[in-house]
Amino acid sequence: ESLTQIQYSTALKGLAVTDRRRTALKETQRGELIHDVLSRLNFLDEDVEKQLLEAWEKADHTLKASFERKDIVNTVQRFLLESGVKQYFQEKGKKAARTEREFSNKNGELFRCDRVVFEGGLITVIDYKTGGDEKEAEYKTQVQNYMEILNEVYAEKKVQGCIAYVDLKKMVMVE
Repeated sequence: ESLTQIQYSTALKGLAVTDRRRTALKETQRGELIHDVLSRLNFLDEDVEKQLLEAWEKADHTLKASFERKDIVNTVQRFLLESGVKQYFQEKGKKAARTEREFSNKNGELFRCDRVVFEGGLITVIDYKTGGDEKEAEYKTQVQNYMEILNEVYAEKKVQGCIAYVDLKKMVMVE
């Protein structure tokens, strides 16, 4: 190989790394935007699409600049209606929901839970994930940590957790 070929090859590899970083950043921003939209939903009513459009309007404007409203709203709507998570967005009885709620463990470390649903003697912590489930073991550990904290705070209640995969439209309960 000539020096020019080596330099060209190295430059292409550098571009590939830059492209991967750019793609990763865009996926991270997309995930943050989807979290933002979901955090603005308390309970669903009959017109889910209208609620999602309102949530979109209130979402972080810097995140929205790079994404199409239709794509994000459709993704979230399909997730809500097809994943099994809808039950945690339906107001029944004395159900209460808190989004992006911070809790601290016994060491004083703060953790932010995506959604915590209180229903009678049961608390459900839900952690949203976009993309795939390749890191499910890591995600389960994260949800188990949230569950442990909530068990400390609400010792008299049963706590359960789940990972809610937005893009995969599925939920995985965590023991």
